Amino acid sequence: MKAAVDKVTKDLGQVVLIEANLKAKKWDTTATVKFLREEAERMCKQKDEIFKKWLLMKQDAHDQLSLDELKDKTTEASGHAKIVLDVFKSFGKDVLSEFRA
Repeated sequence: MKAAVDKVTKDLGQVVLIEANLKAKKWDTTATVKFLREEAERMCKQKDEIFKKWLLMKQDAHDQLSLDELKDKTTEASGHAKIVLDVFKSFGKDVLSEFRA
């Protein structure tokens, strides 16, 4: 889960660069920048929710959990990581790809 959150955080850094490039254009890009910010905020919220879940799971007393409970936690964590990566892939394809050179 943490690796997925870190990847999304790193990739969201592109938004700042794209926004700067848009603002440097000679024409009005206000609506485009607004759209990009709104989509990035939506993605950040989802990333933050997954990060909070990771923090809560990290606080569990793993040494006191049974093997089955650990397997369940691993499955749950993998599911959360897959969700955030799938959502970001969609964000990258549908939003960021429109602005990449």
